[in-house]
Amino acid sequence: MQKIREFILALPGEYKATRNNSNAVGIYTGKAVNNSKAISHIAIRDPVFIRNVLIPFFDSLVFRSKKGLDYNDWKTVLTLKEEGKHFTELGKKVIEGLIGRMNNNRLSTKKADTTYPEGELLNDLNHLISLPSNFEVHPDGRIFIISEGKYYSAGNNLAVQLVDSNGLVIREFDSVTDCAKFLDVGKARVSP
Repeated sequence: MQKIREFILALPGEYKATRNNSNAVGIYTGKAVNNSKAISHIAIRDPVFIRNVLIPFFDSLVFRSKKGLDYNDWKTVLTLKEEGKHFTELGKKVIEGLIGRMNNNRLSTKKADTTYPEGELLNDLNHLISLPSNFEVHPDGRIFIISEGKYYSAGNNLAVQLVDSNGLVIREFDSVTDCAKFLDVGKARVSP
């Protein structure tokens, strides 16, 4: 697992964290569901790393199975979430529809789910994609969820820019927490 983590961290892409000690890629251990055997898995939670390193890597691969379709659906869900559309009723419905057709649900031996017909799903998805972002970034850096009329996770989730002494933006973060992790300092030392 450590070698896989090192491989992922060594991928090319626009990512300014120090790759050798980056928290972007973590190795986690636990128990499998309904099983007493220990398992390990790699989790990548940094949206900047996912968008700028992992996705370009996967885009460079040739998928020769239905996994390519799952990957495209996963990217679509990611884009919808980046635009806050998962907070809308239509967004929730479309994401559930996309997830519902992934993995074993794409097998030819699987009976088709008719609760969300493919044509309707694609029409709703295209409509959702055509809509503007459901997020508004306010001048103070707070992110407002338009459909819900409230701020995104009030308190810690601000659009934060890391700026050098000349006023140039080095990197943008979705939250104070992400910025603090990047700088390897406590949240109290980061001021949005």
